[in-house]
Amino acid sequence: ESGQIVGVVPPAKTDTELERDAAAARAQEAQVAAQAAQLERDTFLLRRYSTTQDIEAARDRSLRGLDIRIAILNSQRETLSQQLTRHQAALSITGPSGEASSQYEEETVAALQAEIQSLDEATEGRQQQAAALAEAYSRDIARFAELEEVVALRRQMSLSPSSP
Repeated sequence: ESGQIVGVVPPAKTDTELERDAAAARAQEAQVAAQAAQLERDTFLLRRYSTTQDIEAARDRSLRGLDIRIAILNSQRETLSQQLTRHQAALSITGPSGEASSQYEEETVAALQAEIQSLDEATEGRQQQAAALAEAYSRDIARFAELEEVVALRRQMSLSPSSP
């Protein structure tokens, strides 16, 4: 009534502004989560390994294990391929006469082909796993090297006398 301003209220935010604020908040949360995950990974690397050679040795052990599994799968595939060849030859000799032995050979050939397909898929999966593992270890080696530089720099700074 006397014309005095009691308080100024800012205008309500528009839907666009509210969406932008929510997106910024989500981005901030994602950044904080990523930083926490990186800190956890860095701590793990520094506690687990002493040098990059340790990481390389762990990588080599892991890849060697996968190589052995791949070799076993390849050996099994070779054995099944030999069996498939024998059964296909037996099937070609008996021909499509409809005999019980011919039916058995057809079923066996189909089962062997399915098993070989399964082994091929397993082998491909192990090869992809090996590639992903090698990539992960490469990232760990690079990050560990960065961390070593940071640790060395901090040691150097703590040992050098501070100048006013």
